[in-house]
Amino acid sequence: MPEKAWKVDERKVARWLGGQRVGLSGGRGAFSRADVLADGWFVEVKRRAVSPVAKWYGEAHVKAKQEGKRPVLVLHLARSDSWLVVVDLDSFCALAGVGARGPRIGGGEAGAQRGVP
Repeated sequence: MPEKAWKVDERKVARWLGGQRVGLSGGRGAFSRADVLADGWFVEVKRRAVSPVAKWYGEAHVKAKQEGKRPVLVLHLARSDSWLVVVDLDSFCALAGVGARGPRIGGGEAGAQRGVP
């Protein structure tokens, strides 16, 4: 039986960040509730076919590329002090000084239209 896609994603992220996938992260007895632990980072990995955040980031990616810039999506959660910053994984690795991602799979302009830069 093939491995579940979300487990494959967690393993990829752990490898890219130079971290460790936490098995049973949602279960009892796990040493952490994170999906991946990497250099002090608590990483939650989600897999979705569609996401408004991915759509917004994809739109920013296309516009930024046209101007020769790097996209950043900043999301303010209404009626709260919470702000989220969304960047692609390569940019995160560079900013955080962790890991290194291998060759990109998918993406490009067609991927950006789907929210996958």
